[in-house]
Amino acid sequence: MTLSIQPAPIYKARLPVSTTELISECQKAAKLKRWDVAIKLASTALQECGGMPNQDRVTILDTRVALYLRMNEFDLAIKDAKAMIRLDRKDGRGYIRCSHIERARGDLGAASNFYRHGLKQVPTSSHYIHSITKEMRAVQEQIRIETMTSKPVNPMEVLPLEVVQHILSFISYKQHVLLLRVCRAWNRLLRSLRPLIDTLAFPGASKDITPKMLLAALRRLEVPTAVSATRLNDAACSILVNRLQNSPDFQSLSILEVQSKWISPVALPLHKYNLKSVGFGSSTEMKLENLFEIFSKCPGLETARFDTVRALSVGRPRTVADGFLESKILKHLHIDAGRENIDMTRLFTRLPGLRSLTFSGIFGMWTTSLSHSQNILDLRYMVGLETLKIFTSTIPRLHLPASLKDLDISQSVCISDEYLTEPNPTTLPNLERLRIWKCQPPPSSIFSNSRGTNLETLSELSMTIDEGSKPIFTTLMESGWLSGVRRLRLAGSAFDNSYCDKLPQCLRSLEDLFLQETMINGAFVADLLMAKNCSNRLKKIKLIDCPSVGSDIVPWAEARRIELRLFRSHMEPSGRRLRDAP
Repeated sequence: MTLSIQPAPIYKARLPVSTTELISECQKAAKLKRWDVAIKLASTALQECGGMPNQDRVTILDTRVALYLRMNEFDLAIKDAKAMIRLDRKDGRGYIRCSHIERARGDLGAASNFYRHGLKQVPTSSHYIHSITKEMRAVQEQIRIETMTSKPVNPMEVLPLEVVQHILSFISYKQHVLLLRVCRAWNRLLRSLRPLIDTLAFPGASKDITPKMLLAALRRLEVPTAVSATRLNDAACSILVNRLQNSPDFQSLSILEVQSKWISPVALPLHKYNLKSVGFGSSTEMKLENLFEIFSKCPGLETARFDTVRALSVGRPRTVADGFLESKILKHLHIDAGRENIDMTRLFTRLPGLRSLTFSGIFGMWTTSLSHSQNILDLRYMVGLETLKIFTSTIPRLHLPASLKDLDISQSVCISDEYLTEPNPTTLPNLERLRIWKCQPPPSSIFSNSRGTNLETLSELSMTIDEGSKPIFTTLMESGWLSGVRRLRLAGSAFDNSYCDKLPQCLRSLEDLFLQETMINGAFVADLLMAKNCSNRLKKIKLIDCPSVGSDIVPWAEARRIELRLFRSHMEPSGRRLRDAP
């Protein structure tokens, strides 16, 4: 007996003559699992049905979606399913197919969204509306089961204490206070953890803090290390001052912030605390001698901020120590003097550990009759100084350390130092941000050593260009200092089209340009966009009150993938100044 093996039937599609026959042949190929042939026939039918109604085209797409699902080609299937919705938004088959695909992918939220859109678009008379409603309920129930545990438990009782503390470290102090109201278990736990046991604060308070509120916060304290007294009324301030004076619990206090006219640093035993950070806001007016006392009583200070400082009291005998703030470990200092005559050439000369120094409102009297040291603010001994910000002050010649990274001199008067014969030794090889804003005259001697140096670290420059600062800006460009600048902000009528050729050549890394009240025109912007050195990197240009630049340049810049925004100011009848973008 001879055994013969019959070969598997091979499907050979005959050439169909109509779309109906194409679909019929496609279904026959699918039954034989010849998916490639079936897909090709369905695609051919879709191409041949150009004049057919949308409902018939949806049927062909539905067939091809079913084939893609058999092949696990979800990306191609969802593409065709969405095309079904676009062809006929009132046909429920597209929504059902999209939802089935998303459920197969495991995205129940997306599946629910497609069912929700189907309920909005498919008419209630359609026989698909019942299927959409039923399937949507099933998906929502599945989402509910997966997102809800069968037996909810208190995470504070289940999680390890270390994990709970790590999670709570990302929550603000105010949120800790709100969590006290969740339940008794949370209240007990939070009252035993930081920051409620070591911090007294009322962040974001919308009304004055009363004695009742203060006493409730004081009862939670065990070993207070931080106190922030803001928005306390006079009665609450009296209670807090009494506690700070008499309670032994505050010996570990390291952070003290005061924003109240009722709390004076003179009334506090600062020498009893272990203060590392102190701050007195604008409501607390302080004399300069109070600063000297704070520094002498708190040798461990690392951060100090004083927002309202007045000069020495009238009639107080002046000693040598009156001119100095002395600390070897202070790192951050902020002083706002509010237009007081203070000798800054002495005030900041014994702070070798400073990393950032900010002062404003310090005025002095410097003339050629003064000694050499009284006309120079020499900060080179601060070898770690990285940030220096000076606002609304009168300053002498500056000798700056090489470690400086951020220099900001704004709205200040820089005393002329032309009578000083020796050159300024300042070199700034690590400077990253420079801002010279509305200074009359500008501190020109700082940049006397800029020629011949290529400062690639400087990435951001802000400067007002007037007749006094124009030579400085030209010198900086020609010296190579601006070759690495990515963000440039200039303001002033002295900046005009004369810089059209120099700007692209000297600022090869420019990405963001901001010009305000300048005298450039549209040709300047067009030449800048076409320059080879700038066109590859430049991304944003913002122009404010540049009257000679027309709005027609905006679409021209957008065609080159550069964001250009124009703003123009106008005055309301009330005198309010507004800026509008075209």
